[in-house]
Amino acid sequence: MFETILGIILLALPFLAVNLFSDKKKGFIYVLFFSLLFQTALAITTQFFGVFYYNVVMCCTLFADIIVLFVCFLIKIKNRQKFVFNFQKIDWVVFAVIIISFLTLFQVHYNYTGKINLATDQVVSYHEVEHMKYVYPYFSDEWYAVSLIEGSINSHSLPIKNILTNNTPFLNLELFFHSFLAEIFVILNLNVLTQYTLVSIFINTLIIVLIYIFLRISKVSALASGVSSLLALYIACGANLPGLWHLIPFTLGIVIFLISACFMEFNDVKMAIASMLLASFFYPPLIPFFAIAILGFLFFKINLTKQNIFRIVIGLILLFIFSVLGFYALSASPLQEMVNYIISRLFFTSFVAPSITQLYFYRVIPLPVILFAIIGLYFIYKNKKWIFAELTLCAMMWLFYSLTVNRFFIEYERMVIFTSIIAVIISGFGLKFIEDEIKKEFQKKGEDFLKITEISIIFIFLLLVPYYTQGRNWGNFILVNPSNNVISYPKSPANNYLTEDDLRVFKDIKGKKFLSISWKGTVIGVATGNYPVVSKAGTISIGQEITIDDFLNSDCAGKTYIARLTKVEYVYMPAFECVEFQKIDESQEGLVLYKVVF
Repeated sequence: MFETILGIILLALPFLAVNLFSDKKKGFIYVLFFSLLFQTALAITTQFFGVFYYNVVMCCTLFADIIVLFVCFLIKIKNRQKFVFNFQKIDWVVFAVIIISFLTLFQVHYNYTGKINLATDQVVSYHEVEHMKYVYPYFSDEWYAVSLIEGSINSHSLPIKNILTNNTPFLNLELFFHSFLAEIFVILNLNVLTQYTLVSIFINTLIIVLIYIFLRISKVSALASGVSSLLALYIACGANLPGLWHLIPFTLGIVIFLISACFMEFNDVKMAIASMLLASFFYPPLIPFFAIAILGFLFFKINLTKQNIFRIVIGLILLFIFSVLGFYALSASPLQEMVNYIISRLFFTSFVAPSITQLYFYRVIPLPVILFAIIGLYFIYKNKKWIFAELTLCAMMWLFYSLTVNRFFIEYERMVIFTSIIAVIISGFGLKFIEDEIKKEFQKKGEDFLKITEISIIFIFLLLVPYYTQGRNWGNFILVNPSNNVISYPKSPANNYLTEDDLRVFKDIKGKKFLSISWKGTVIGVATGNYPVVSKAGTISIGQEITIDDFLNSDCAGKTYIARLTKVEYVYMPAFECVEFQKIDESQEGLVLYKVVF
């Protein structure tokens, strides 16, 4: 606990520099960006040189904090300023947003009431639970993040080895994400497996706060910004629609996009581009959205003289030439495998093909957001054309993706959540328009009415906290095969794939190869340090699901053949009787652990 508190203090100290800014919101954004940049650079550097140890990371962070504090002190002395904390200038709405967001997201893993799925369900089945505490991740990519982060911490190096296959080399295109989070877990001295969800809650709360700050910078009132940002909590999440319930590379991409949006509001193009470059390391599929935002901002902000147009054209030509030369250079280098993989992700087929997930916008985006965003469209068209350009691109991609299984650069589900975030931002401007009209019409009475109404709405958000997980929007995200209209029903966004019984059964087994159903292979492999023959497809994919089907449907001779072929030492499957498999233990879910004895 002491190490965790110390880590929080070290991460928070740079934010004292916010006091140097007359606009505290602006200061917060700049300090946040450079803190992210520093911690990412520190993580990559220490892991690259194999010195990724607690003492090294803490000393480097402490040294950087001392430099920041010393510079702040010198600036204050030079300007004859005092460190004054003015309670009258505190934005109390942002505190309400933080508290409500944290409490709401806390329900997802620590007080879940609603439907869940189990790993042993042979068909999609729903199980009602109340006040369930499940400290482990829900999403497969989160489980693999836990694995890669733990591998990085234990090896004191970059997360480029797959510990689920006994530390074999792994082409990790999400390296920056896993490296950065490994740094955070080391500084805070947290357990990656059981406290990954706490970090997820914090970072997703940060997304809500950044939406609020962006709207405030854009001259939207505090209460309207609070209402709009809190509505983002109700963007639907699903088993294959990861949103604010999850922590994946896309999540940090959203964080940095919102930081970039704030920089554009400050008219700081250089910092906006710098944040785009940082985001491209964390989640490259967002690059087209960053590019549209920044190009749209530049197009409508700068004076389009012939000289400026010429510079833009020359810049784009040079960028194209260097991109082509860089591509051919990498193709002829030892990085050819990585280049080929990246190319394969430019144009690809959906992972649920031939089916298409039915993600209708009115089922994903909260209805109040849709209504306020419609009102805000005219405002952003007139005043924030880069946001309008972003929305246009998102809407076109949403429509295209809803009709085909073909994908470009980004998955359907990630694009849908990103579009929903944009809609939430636009809804803030819709609320601003409504406020302005009411104030214009009713003046002081209108202001009082708005204040009471918006405070009441924020209070309603607080009252809804215990009921947050009981929504059923995800149940509408069915999969339809266009060729035969066959429908597949969605799984719940929550599950209980790793049970305490699983941990008990495997408590004395380490570093062994085992065969189980795919989800059990993933969660048990990550949680217990064993090597699954088959895992759930995601960031890491091991084996093929057909191996499980073949094993379950085979006689004893067939089971023995598969066990020899895959070189497994243990099998964790529904009960069967074969002399070559010795029963060791059984879980309450009906899965039996066998030791292979031939």
